[in-house]
Amino acid sequence: MFDPIRRILPDKVRRSYVLKFGLAFLFLGTLVGSIGYLTTTEMTAAVERNVMEEHATVAAEEGRNFRTWHEQNKRLTGVLTATDVVRNRDPEAIQRHLRQQLVFFPDATHSIDYVNTTNNRILAGTREVDTLQTADFPDSSRVNTNLDPAEPLVTEPYLINNKTLVISYVRPVSGQPERAIILTMDLGAYGQNFRTHGRSELTLVVGSDNRIIMSDEFDPRYGVEYGQIFERLPDQHGILQTARSIDPGEDPSGAMEVGDRPSELLSDGYGFNPDGYVVGYYYFPDQDWVLLFYQSTVDSYGFVRAVQQYGTLVTVVSVLLIGVVGAILGRNTAVAVDRLTRKAGRIESGDFDVDFETNRIDNIGQLYRAFDEMQCTIREHLRASALIDNASDLITQVDENGDITFQSPSSHAILGYDPEQMDGTPLLSYVHPDDKSTVDSALSDAENPRRIEFRMQDADGDWRVLEGTCEKVTDNPFVTGVVVTCHDITDRIERQAELEETKRELERSNEALQQFAYIASHDLQEPLRMVSSYLDLLSSEYGDRLDEEANEYIEFAVDGAERMRNMIDGLLTYSRVKTRAGDFEPIDPNEVIDDVCLDLKLLIENEDATITTDSFPTIRADENQLRQVFQNLIKNAIEHAGEDPPEIHIGFTELPDAYRFSVEDNGVGIPENQQEKIFEIFEQASGEESGTGIGLAVCKRIVERHGGDIWVESSVGKQTTFYFTISKQN
Repeated sequence: MFDPIRRILPDKVRRSYVLKFGLAFLFLGTLVGSIGYLTTTEMTAAVERNVMEEHATVAAEEGRNFRTWHEQNKRLTGVLTATDVVRNRDPEAIQRHLRQQLVFFPDATHSIDYVNTTNNRILAGTREVDTLQTADFPDSSRVNTNLDPAEPLVTEPYLINNKTLVISYVRPVSGQPERAIILTMDLGAYGQNFRTHGRSELTLVVGSDNRIIMSDEFDPRYGVEYGQIFERLPDQHGILQTARSIDPGEDPSGAMEVGDRPSELLSDGYGFNPDGYVVGYYYFPDQDWVLLFYQSTVDSYGFVRAVQQYGTLVTVVSVLLIGVVGAILGRNTAVAVDRLTRKAGRIESGDFDVDFETNRIDNIGQLYRAFDEMQCTIREHLRASALIDNASDLITQVDENGDITFQSPSSHAILGYDPEQMDGTPLLSYVHPDDKSTVDSALSDAENPRRIEFRMQDADGDWRVLEGTCEKVTDNPFVTGVVVTCHDITDRIERQAELEETKRELERSNEALQQFAYIASHDLQEPLRMVSSYLDLLSSEYGDRLDEEANEYIEFAVDGAERMRNMIDGLLTYSRVKTRAGDFEPIDPNEVIDDVCLDLKLLIENEDATITTDSFPTIRADENQLRQVFQNLIKNAIEHAGEDPPEIHIGFTELPDAYRFSVEDNGVGIPENQQEKIFEIFEQASGEESGTGIGLAVCKRIVERHGGDIWVESSVGKQTTFYFTISKQN
């Protein structure tokens, strides 16, 4: 069908690829331009109809985003008030918690406060203020013990330091109406999320009293004056009235076109001063707020009207340009194909560093990139081959019959065989007879690779222990069958055997040492009783004949013998932690602690001590030993309480793999440099005169037997908390 066209074209045109390409583009451009001109008018009308819908959609989008942000802030207050840290009422812990959590909150977060609702004092928070009044909080009397825990109190927007415009969300702490969390959000910072494109667009939010409370032009660094925040917006054309007249259940968004200039507040305060503009609105009925999205008429309709006005001129110029560009592209394509041919010849000669970089996105560009990918693939195959040649692991490829089709050069270093010696031989012929079934099973189930351990015989007849996997390759046309990748672990196995033997020797030595400690401590008791008895006899028979200094020496000796007896008893207890331990059985820690408090009843009453506990679940442990741990820790807490009556709390936290207990007191505390050594046998904190220094060592030994750890955290003069864990694996 193109023969008549070819006959009427001059020979020069028919022989020139560039001219043919240009004429084809010229014809195509004329056709496309004509169609485009005819459809411009209809397109313009359709676009103008969509402008109003687009502005309403933009306002609705921004409005829904703000509503989502508003609801999210409400939920965040609920999350904060329900946390264990907040509910435990410890201001210092809450202070640390809130400041740690602040980094995870939205960028617009101004502050988080923990407040006493009975006197409006700020007990903890992320800023340094004492009361709600000094924080510029509006109508602080609304923050009281009558707050609704189900729905937070939301304030009207207000200024802090006459500079930062914020809104606050107040919710009481769960089960504690006298405490509340106040989350304060920076409206100016959130306003930066509104869309803005210079002075031709503007987004505002006005409050129930028509004051501007948010703007995309507001910059918190410059304060309220920049952007005229909190000024009252005149409703010249009834836009706000129209938005607020929307009935409940209807679409809260809409748009209006205004033919005159905006108010002085918008023109002077925000630099928005077009001859006319389109405004989209979105109404928030719960707060009686309205979001307004302004755009100049020129930007709203200017493009389509310019297309309509200059459509003919643009079409003619476009047709001419398409023809010229067509000729240029034709020449460019011919040159590019010739260059690609020369580059392909370099690859054929073995040069794999040819530069195929191109910015073209047409078929020629795709062809360049295809050649570049092919060159990269060849390079990767060469690199992979080099890595295999130098790999320390043994890489073997076997076919469906189990015969070796490829063996990496590392076989010489590991097994003493050259790869060529192993090619074509069965893999199982090198495997230890006891391990052949394991390897054969792994080869048969190579679609599901798993790690196996087996032995292969080297060229010297010795057995090497290997560890690796068998994997069937299905997505590589160059590799078929099963690939076995393994490494030599013979030395590691030998070291493990040596370590196991050393461990057994240590266990035997430790058992002997424990037996020795028990026997030595037991045998020391009898001569110590004799010393004490004779000292008592000496005091009773000859005490009246001795002077005061001699009697004092006898008292010192008796006291030393008593301390020695206590130390021996403690040493016996320490040695029996494992030798006379009970079974791990389900026990109730609540009952154990009740028994301990009963045993210490006289001490607790004499010292006017108060002991509180969390509720504990049933755990598996040695009941007698757990009782011993609690008795040591509670007794220590009472005896080191200082001048104030002891206040002791026994807490509990369930961890993923353990149970964590804590014993907290209000005592004199332990210096930081002594908090580790107190768990060593015969070690005590400085200033400690009573005790043997064995109790905490016994606690540590018991806890370690239960698969746990024990540690202490203390502030000198304030409090001490001992923590220990019991493993769930018991």
